[in-house]
Amino acid sequence: MVHHQLICGHWFAQEGTPDTFLGYDGADLRRCTRCKGAFYTNQDAQKKAWKRHKKACRLMAQSEIDAINNLSLEECSRALKTWLKHTDGGPETYYLMKRVRVLMDDDADGTAEVGFQMHSLARGLIFYPGDQMMTVAASPFMANLLLGDEEDLLNTKTRLIKYELADYNGRPSEDYVEAIEDEEKRRALQKVCDTYDALDDAWGEPSSMSYCYLYFNLLVACAYHGQPSRTSNNDGAGGSFRGGNPRFKTAESLLSTAALRRAMTLWTDPLVLKSCGDAMAPAASLAASAITLYMKEELFVSDLLGKHEVAPGLAFDRLAITCMGELLETAGSASS
Repeated sequence: MVHHQLICGHWFAQEGTPDTFLGYDGADLRRCTRCKGAFYTNQDAQKKAWKRHKKACRLMAQSEIDAINNLSLEECSRALKTWLKHTDGGPETYYLMKRVRVLMDDDADGTAEVGFQMHSLARGLIFYPGDQMMTVAASPFMANLLLGDEEDLLNTKTRLIKYELADYNGRPSEDYVEAIEDEEKRRALQKVCDTYDALDDAWGEPSSMSYCYLYFNLLVACAYHGQPSRTSNNDGAGGSFRGGNPRFKTAESLLSTAALRRAMTLWTDPLVLKSCGDAMAPAASLAASAITLYMKEELFVSDLLGKHEVAPGLAFDRLAITCMGELLETAGSASS
């Protein structure tokens, strides 16, 4: 069973990763005993988060989860519009997000169309002046989904490269496979290669791209309050990071910093960028805004940043490689 990262619902720290700025020693997180889907560094953090979390704190019955897992993509789209924008949150948001991902990976009817609908929905939250994204993040399992490693944003083919073919730097040649003397190992690798060859990029990439239009823009909305613009490329510019100066550790700035780190980490991952492409269009402008903020507030030498980072999630070398790659491919995200 894969164990995904757990995220504190108040400090938004990752379980097992000590954080000097947040005063977190890396100890196991405490689980909310009511909804089972929220986690905290300690009782004090849980108390601080309770005012918002209590509105969404509910354990869903299996019959309710099964009902969501029987919804069509269009039905999920309509439901998410309500849960993301017009409620106090709830576990439904998480299960709807997961259902959308499954349906898009299965190339359900209307995937591309619903992807653009979800893009419009999430984009609207970037421009929304209120703290609705705090409500979304307070819903059971949503902090883990958005800020942890549960969602990799990879298409099926790229996921094979990362998890099954990593030792071979991609799909090995037929000659290489046939030369393996261990029959069991050769057959196993050949099976993976056959699966890889059967996948068609024409349908493999749109699933991750379509979902990324929703997922990545929700991250941007958690981090940044943007101003309406003609193109998604500029959605990370012209506004301000939510919660103000991250040094002051307001609840909203904690979420903003964690979401920025997650968004930048995904954007500078070449496999994720290959899978999602222009669905990550706001990334470059968001990176520029983050670097500007950290220079202006002199945050480069703070506990907010990791080694060689110029902003949360932006290691200098990965930033340079990503920007060069985007420019060379004239991707939409680089044109901002």
